[in-house]
Amino acid sequence: MDSFKDKRLSNGIFFLELLSAMEPRVVNWSLIRRGEYDEDKKLNATYTISVARKLGCSIFLYKKVHQLFFRLSQLGYEVPDPE
Repeated sequence: MDSFKDKRLSNGIFFLELLSAMEPRVVNWSLIRRGEYDEDKKLNATYTISVARKLGCSIFLYKKVHQLFFRLSQLGYEVPDPE
């Protein structure tokens, strides 16, 4: 990942891997799509939000649905503003 504008983030898998690193059993990887299509990306983003909330994270959404940024409040991690 070069920046938060990196197009590779659009499939949501990076954020799921980050959440999985916090709690390995929280992500059900069989539900995750590859993110080749917009609908797949949207489903991944929705699932990512659900998992993050389950872990007690605060959720912040910006400009596009596929740009998901969140603060990992439970562990004190902060995601910097992308701009």
